[in-house]
Amino acid sequence: MYTVQMEDELIKNETYTLEINNFHNNLSHNGAGFFRAYYRLHNEETGEGDSRLVAATQLHPAKARIAFPCFDEPAIKAKFIVSLIRTEGFNSVSNEALESTKDLGDGRFKDTFKETPLMSAYTLAFAVSDYECKSLAKFRILAKSSAIKNNETDFALDTSIKTLKALEEYTGVNFVIDKMDQFAVPDEYFRYHAMENWGLGTYRKINLLRSKIHDSAKDYQITTEIISQMFGHQWFGNLVTPAWWDYMWMSVSFGTYFQYHTADV
Repeated sequence: MYTVQMEDELIKNETYTLEINNFHNNLSHNGAGFFRAYYRLHNEETGEGDSRLVAATQLHPAKARIAFPCFDEPAIKAKFIVSLIRTEGFNSVSNEALESTKDLGDGRFKDTFKETPLMSAYTLAFAVSDYECKSLAKFRILAKSSAIKNNETDFALDTSIKTLKALEEYTGVNFVIDKMDQFAVPDEYFRYHAMENWGLGTYRKINLLRSKIHDSAKDYQITTEIISQMFGHQWFGNLVTPAWWDYMWMSVSFGTYFQYHTADV
């Protein structure tokens, strides 16, 4: 907790800007806040796996404060503009679509994303990786290049399109963000099945990517149900949010219902 001492009393209905400069932190190793992960990519020349770095977020519950200074309570919502500085060869994603990229020199680039809708800090998300993506319309699946090459993202992409359409028709409320990304986190670094960040869902790789050669019908069912639950939360949890952590069971209940209802549709 950080307490800001004011020299004068604040005036009701006035707007104030609070700048917190020189905030420093390290990427965590426990899958919470802004964390680092690694995956191995097969090197055709050496026949071995090269270790690749991924940085991603898990801000629920009450872990946004680990990543950056914020009012980390579900009822306190804000609009966020996210900027990420990355090196050449990497790309970044966040809840909203990329708005601009600035060349900072020395192989460094600053990606700035569109302003988000009014949202709780725990539904914010961002990631940096050398992943590739498979896209169709406003949907993208981001994963390591071999998964894209082997068409392991195709089922999740098709399921996502159908699921979002079904939820828009059921609720009568259109999805409010311009795009929907889904990001495959290496399994051993992500403690959850998935996380319903608004416009950027994060998943354990094993729950998102599917192979026609290696996976069973049950595996495909699991992916369908998890995507259905995560997409249900885009409305129930993200658009409409419980006021406090004690009431998160309400959004989880809605997500669980749509996990089966939408999958059945």
